[in-house]
Amino acid sequence: MGYSSPIGGQSRKVVDSLLWIHSAPFSRFRFVSFGARMSVMKASADSKNYVVFAAIPYDEEMIGKLTSVIGDSDWFKNITHLIIPDTEHTMAVLGYKERLPNVKIVGMESCNEKIDPLIDFKFGAQTANKAYDSAEQLKDVFPKMDEKDSELFDSFGFCYIPGHPNKELTVFQKSTGSLVVGDLLFNMQSSGKKFPFTDYSQEAYGGKDPTGFISSKLTYNGFLVKKLAGATLSGPQAAVGIQEIYKWNFSRIIMCHGDLIERSAKDIFKEIFAPAF
Repeated sequence: MGYSSPIGGQSRKVVDSLLWIHSAPFSRFRFVSFGARMSVMKASADSKNYVVFAAIPYDEEMIGKLTSVIGDSDWFKNITHLIIPDTEHTMAVLGYKERLPNVKIVGMESCNEKIDPLIDFKFGAQTANKAYDSAEQLKDVFPKMDEKDSELFDSFGFCYIPGHPNKELTVFQKSTGSLVVGDLLFNMQSSGKKFPFTDYSQEAYGGKDPTGFISSKLTYNGFLVKKLAGATLSGPQAAVGIQEIYKWNFSRIIMCHGDLIERSAKDIFKEIFAPAF
């Protein structure tokens, strides 16, 4: 169960100078393989600072692959913020914090006892189900922001959905129109069921189906994803949070598990969470 050793997988550029991903094999309970994805982002093409969403455990080969596609040999040491997408995606945090002691961590309430004390910016009840699009909006919640923190909160939108079973913190990269999520939704394609909204299939597994049956249930419109969406929307005011996310002008969805949605993203998001609208 978990990641391979070495991590494996592949890196690619999504948007030049702004957004890159690494997709790698990952499984639960040994036979449920749905891969994992880490996103590396910048506030702007001119910024020297990097932000990591949903870190995959540190691995020299993986970092080398990312360095090749990013084209900046110093990118790793210039990571300023690590964003935890939900309470289940914390496995890599300690390893990055050891290597980057000055990195700041953005997360949510209810993380485990090792991670919780490390979180510098913690989304909780007072920030639930509302989209925040600027440092100004968050100044009373997070009064101790420096220049790099302000750059982060001015360049990325944040919406915390505690009604999700894993307490999801969703991010919107304004410069690329990308909605970046953890377990809010999945999109596993299979060789027998490919969708027209992406040019890639099973990136974490080199284009091969890891588990055909499970993949068929974890497509964006599959039974399990619909059940997860229903569980999310059953949380207090969660539908309001989903509506807030939908207001963002995103054209792409990058999820931790499954293939990117790079066309018709808003339509598909609305389809998945139809009861909220």
